[in-house]
Amino acid sequence: MFKNPSFLFDIVCTVVWLLLAVRYARKGFLAASVQLGGNVFSLVGARVFSGWAAAEVFQRFLAGSFRTQIAESISAGGVVDLTGIADKYAGFLPESFRASIVETCERSISAVLSDNAVVLADAIVQKVLAPLLTPVISVVLFFVAFALLRMLVSMLVTVLGLVNRLPVIGTVNRWLGWVTGCSWPIRPMAFRPRNFWM
Repeated sequence: MFKNPSFLFDIVCTVVWLLLAVRYARKGFLAASVQLGGNVFSLVGARVFSGWAAAEVFQRFLAGSFRTQIAESISAGGVVDLTGIADKYAGFLPESFRASIVETCERSISAVLSDNAVVLADAIVQKVLAPLLTPVISVVLFFVAFALLRMLVSMLVTVLGLVNRLPVIGTVNRWLGWVTGCSWPIRPMAFRPRNFWM
């Protein structure tokens, strides 16, 4: 009986289920519910914020200095080297990714080559550097926003954990937490077909 993988799987799942129920009972219903909702809110909020803020950060803080440097380089040298620009400002990204964006932009910028250096520098910043750097900024902002939101959720969960110290409300909160913990995985064996390990 103990050598049957199906039986051992059931034992492990049941132990995990009981530990989860005890953890939720100690935490209480309010704190557990807020933590679950807060985790979802943190993920969604960080994703939405990073998608919006990455373009804003690039345009407000980086695009101007890139535009000035590239315009000065074009005025001094008279030659546009998109590959060199991509290597200089986004050299940490994979070569194939940089090459595909540079190749696309060389075709689309060819009409601007006869224009002045400032217009050309703006086109390079918008069509070469923005597609290269905005995803990187978005990833960094996602992790920063997620960490900050999780910190706020953790502080709120800690405050709601104090409800367990109240006489009547704390007891109800703990019992509801126990019910939540028991019903969270429902019952591990219910999800497994009888012949899963057979």
